[in-house]
Amino acid sequence: DLAACTRLVQAYDPDSLAASTDTSAEIDVRGYYEALLIVNIGDLGSSATLDCKVQAASTTGGSLSDITGAAITQQTQAGGDSNSVVVGRILCNGTDPFWKVITTVATSATECGVSVLLIPYNTGDTDNTTMDFTV
Repeated sequence: DLAACTRLVQAYDPDSLAASTDTSAEIDVRGYYEALLIVNIGDLGSSATLDCKVQAASTTGGSLSDITGAAITQQTQAGGDSNSVVVGRILCNGTDPFWKVITTVATSATECGVSVLLIPYNTGDTDNTTMDFTV
């Protein structure tokens, strides 16, 4: 039963993020095999950009560093609203176990919600081309 053994962490409530950098609460991924970073993007502000990445530390509250490749492609207003979902897969066993999601909005406020779905076992092909990134 997939629902009984997964954990969904809401890094950011679906809301309007001001033009700034926001850091989520710490997410402990010990005991999980992989995670899906799910970024729901609503209306982007005029000329706005949205970046989202995952950083990790070896100890709780420790110094964070980027997980190589664990970042979405920058989303832009580009003449219209994004209203899209970007998903990436990160293997937990190749990273430090204490994660934070870093979201940066530039220029003007953007509607966005970010979740991390933690999965305790290998769900299959890690080269799945339906993901926006795989690390």
